[in-house]
Amino acid sequence: MLHGVPLLSSALFAYGFEALIGNEACGVLTDRLGSYKVLIGAVTAQLILLVGIVAFGRHGFLTLLIAFLWGNVSYMYLVPIQHRLLGLAGERSRLVLAMNSSTILAGIAIGAFFGGIIVETNGVKSLAGASILIGLVGLGLAVVFVREAEPAEAARRHE
Repeated sequence: MLHGVPLLSSALFAYGFEALIGNEACGVLTDRLGSYKVLIGAVTAQLILLVGIVAFGRHGFLTLLIAFLWGNVSYMYLVPIQHRLLGLAGERSRLVLAMNSSTILAGIAIGAFFGGIIVETNGVKSLAGASILIGLVGLGLAVVFVREAEPAEAARRHE
């Protein structure tokens, strides 16, 4: 507890408050830096912070700091991915964004399912290993699929 407020409540508040700021910052950063840099930076930060929250999840101020930072980057993958998809989709942009949203929600559901199994069978600390593995796969996918389009997108923006 922090001065009479339960740690979980404080961490969730810090997460939610910073998520608002991070969402706005992501759009600005994507416009200035491009999809690739923002996506790689956000996924890398998510990976580090997920491991940090598992490792330091009950350490008062450190937990709040990690939750605050996690709130900032937790949804920063959305804008760069959608930016990339809109650059490729053309007339099918609505369908492509709907499919992207459905894929994200399916991924959240599958992740929650397997995360629950991991916690039940091996404890919360084992989530750090799963987070590292999934984060590295995500980074690899971003490098392969997002980077290729960046020069073409940049050329279109300057026309």
